[in-house]
Amino acid sequence: MIKITSRKEGFRRCGLAHPAEPKTYPDTRFTPEEMVMLRAEPMLEVEIIMEVESADDTGDDREVFEQQTAADLRKALDQLGVVYPKAASKKSLVDLIMENTSRAPEAE
Repeated sequence: MIKITSRKEGFRRCGLAHPAEPKTYPDTRFTPEEMVMLRAEPMLEVEIIMEVESADDTGDDREVFEQQTAADLRKALDQLGVVYPKAASKKSLVDLIMENTSRAPEAE
C-alpha cells in the first residue's frame, strides 16, 4: 500500500490532485516511473506501507522497486536523468533509484 500526503492541498503530480490529508493507494496504482517522480517530489510525503509486517521505510521502498523489471527501472532512471552502465544488474539499478530518490530527514 502507498500512502501519499501533500504539503499543499490539491498539489498535482502523476495526473492526480493530492490532498493534504494522507490518502492510500494500492501498490499497483502507480508505474515505476511515477513512483520515482512521487518519491522525488518535495511537495509530497510518500510512504510504502507493508501489510504483512512492518520494516524500515528504506526496505519497504526497495522491495517495491525490486518487484519491477530491469527495463522499467532503466526507464525510471532515464526519467531522473541518472546515468547508469548499460550492463548494470537489476540490483545496481535499484540501488541507483534508492540513492537518487531518497530525501534527507526533515529537521524537527
